[in-house]
Amino acid sequence: MVSSLATMVSAKESNPTAQYSLQNYYQSTETTCSPSTSRKFGTNPEDLPQMDLISPSLRKNIVEECKNLLSAQQNKSAVDELLSSEIKKGFLSGPYQTAPFQQYRVSPLGIAERKYSKKKRLIVDLSAPHNNDAHPSINDLIDKDECSLSYVSIDDAIKCIKKFGKDALMCKTDISDAFKLIPILPSQYHLFCVKWRNQYYFYTRLAFGCRSSPKIFDQFSQAICWIAENNYGIECILHLLDDFLTIDRPDFPADRTMAVLTMLFNKLNVPLAKNKTMGPDTVMEYLGIILDSHQMQARLPMDKILRIWEMPESFSNKKSCTKRELLQLLGHLNFASRVIIPGRSFVSYLLSLASSVRELHHHVHLNAECREDILMWKLFLEQWNGVSFFYDIERTPADSMQLYTDASSTVGFGGFFQGQWFCDKWPEDLPKEEDKEISMAFRELYPIVIASLLWDGQIQMPSSHCRQPISALPSHGESSLETSSRISALMSSSVSSSTQSVYHSGHQTYTKFTQMNNYSLVATEDTLMHFATYCLDSLNLSYHTIKLYLCGIRYYHLLQGIPNPFTLEDKLPRLQMLLNGIKRQQKPHRPSRKPITTEILHDMVKSLQQGIFTHYSDILMSTVCVVAFFGFLRCAEFTCKSSFDPECNLCFSDLAMHDNHAVLTLKQSKTDPFCKGIDIKLFRTKSTVCPIQQLSTYLSMRNSTFACKSNDPLFIMENGNALTRSRFLEMLKQLLHCAGHSESGITGHSFRIGAATSVAKARIEDHLIKSMGRWSSDSYLRYIRTADSTIQHAQLSMLHSQ
Repeated sequence: MVSSLATMVSAKESNPTAQYSLQNYYQSTETTCSPSTSRKFGTNPEDLPQMDLISPSLRKNIVEECKNLLSAQQNKSAVDELLSSEIKKGFLSGPYQTAPFQQYRVSPLGIAERKYSKKKRLIVDLSAPHNNDAHPSINDLIDKDECSLSYVSIDDAIKCIKKFGKDALMCKTDISDAFKLIPILPSQYHLFCVKWRNQYYFYTRLAFGCRSSPKIFDQFSQAICWIAENNYGIECILHLLDDFLTIDRPDFPADRTMAVLTMLFNKLNVPLAKNKTMGPDTVMEYLGIILDSHQMQARLPMDKILRIWEMPESFSNKKSCTKRELLQLLGHLNFASRVIIPGRSFVSYLLSLASSVRELHHHVHLNAECREDILMWKLFLEQWNGVSFFYDIERTPADSMQLYTDASSTVGFGGFFQGQWFCDKWPEDLPKEEDKEISMAFRELYPIVIASLLWDGQIQMPSSHCRQPISALPSHGESSLETSSRISALMSSSVSSSTQSVYHSGHQTYTKFTQMNNYSLVATEDTLMHFATYCLDSLNLSYHTIKLYLCGIRYYHLLQGIPNPFTLEDKLPRLQMLLNGIKRQQKPHRPSRKPITTEILHDMVKSLQQGIFTHYSDILMSTVCVVAFFGFLRCAEFTCKSSFDPECNLCFSDLAMHDNHAVLTLKQSKTDPFCKGIDIKLFRTKSTVCPIQQLSTYLSMRNSTFACKSNDPLFIMENGNALTRSRFLEMLKQLLHCAGHSESGITGHSFRIGAATSVAKARIEDHLIKSMGRWSSDSYLRYIRTADSTIQHAQLSMLHSQ
């Protein structure tokens, strides 16, 4: 096949009048290009003896019509459109009112929708009928071994780049309608029939879904590569079915390579996808991986990183899953392993687990070993920036570089490089697991990281100077690493932990963005504008989240002492214009959070007094609801997220009871960033929703049931644990339902909103509302919900204003 195709192209070059095309080649090499089923199916008499060896039922009657897949029935308009397109391109023949063959096979049609692009594609299930010995499928009758295929990997491309060196030039192209370019034998048309809306069609080109199609098309692609290398001198050309990549030396005119490649495909009448024909360039995406010959690294595109992040997280709490779900996870992890070389060791167990069941809907048990592998992936991906450098095969001995590091578990660590050195004791705040000693592997790695930070320029380029030359650390008058660590910790604590979390997400996203787009990590106004646009278009983030991410970038620039544009006097006017544009483009969305007003609170307490949960839980919920309402509390101020922390959550000692009132001390809140503490006074109201009466009843019950240490949680569930946010909201919705109120729109903020609405309705002065709710601005107005009856009354009052 290779030689005949090469002869065809050479002949056309020597004789310009000779008109060769792909069709000419197919007619001359029809046997080579036909599927392997040609030896097993046929309409000629000489084929029948071989059919006896396959299945006696096929010799008698091979008519078999399979029902179309459910995906086709659910997307009828898409099937109509795609079938019409296939017919216009000459890939499909039809429609026919009756079957065009006496003996034929109808395989199911289906629609496959790409998960992220949502593009629909027509598929033919040539493996149907499944598990049917009487009627084997088309794919069942094709030899697996003869159709086995080894594909090119991203490692092959990296190997070529490393061979040609830094700034190697790459070009790529992609064949349009790849499989459909190869015709099948007319004697096999009857095996590739489909049926739609009671009409028959049959394929005249290789069908996507046939076991032999990849092998046949790969032979064709190999022939093109052979021609490119031997007839046109392209030094390195790789292909994976219809994707082609060329790599040239940095000093080679790679434009010629692209021109030759395009000319070759034109001569063969092979259509190319214009939007996928790119180069030459030093950065190229191939097989879903970005190859960068300038920085000598491979990296994943940002959208793929975000998808891979989500997968292990979704499995973290699962104890079982279907084989289909596990294979989807493996698909993402296997893809990531193309760049994360060590990751390949952490998918082998998952692969064996997936093969333990047969059908895709069967469930597999995720045991401890499986969850450990998934956890390893999760921990790694949370910190990974999506980049992997091309590793040198040859290793440089430490003696040649004069680079040495060492660590002692008891004394400290140190390093030496070409006459420069550092040493220090271990910092007291080294991260470690509870009751576990820090591993020696971590201690050995620690000085290596410090050496890399101090001498990275000199180690990579021995002739250059260190960016921060250090002859010895620590020395007199210089801060030790321990002091530097303390300074960093104090600067980090300048914002709350929740704000730190958002800033960290923003900075991590920005770091990955700069890596993916080859930007400097040091922010400029242009870089920030591109980043904000990326957050809007690719991550679909809101205006407020983008602003928080930008604040996070500024925060980390200050932490690390990096020069940044945020201190400019003009305050980045172009970036501000861009943010204003984002804000105007996005429709303002205000969550429809409904208030729990005084009337609703009365109904809730009354229902609890009649009994909904256990007696203890009824008293607990009644007390919490009343205290949250009169204290204008946020949900996070009286519940804990998961585990209880006495440093910030409400403790037993934070409540002081007096004759006529109680004082609740909040150690930490949103309006108290420096944690000075806020005292909230709750007074006796002499009603069914009196906070003093509710607290007294609850404390009496609590003290007789649980311990009363000062650092114990104030609000305790019946199991002895602190009241969590999730459990409180779950019980709140059930309580509202029993009280005859809708739970729709009720959140943890509904008590605070309801309190503001109630005091506004009672015509309390604005300054008192702000004081009771701890508001320092007029933002409290957003919490007040005005009833229609109030607006109606105001409009009626307008008539009597004269």
